[in-house]
Amino acid sequence: MVAIRSNEFTKKSIDQLLTSYFVFIFYGSDKGLIFELVNQFKKRIGVLHHDQFYFVVLNALDIQENPEILWNEVKSISLFNEKKLF
Repeated sequence: MVAIRSNEFTKKSIDQLLTSYFVFIFYGSDKGLIFELVNQFKKRIGVLHHDQFYFVVLNALDIQENPEILWNEVKSISLFNEKKLF
């Protein structure tokens, strides 16, 4: 996993990022930018709705209260999809 700044992120194609990395964590104070980047990913990989088995939303407070929640979500296997978007 690698940290990519938003200005670097927008310079690369989503296809290039998807082939290079398999874990993406979107974070920062600009909620609008995060929302936009996540929506771009969702469109590219074919997530058109909020599917609880495919698209997982975790916020920093949830992870601070229970750090294992992120690892549990990563380890869980979806029976319906090959990929998960957090």
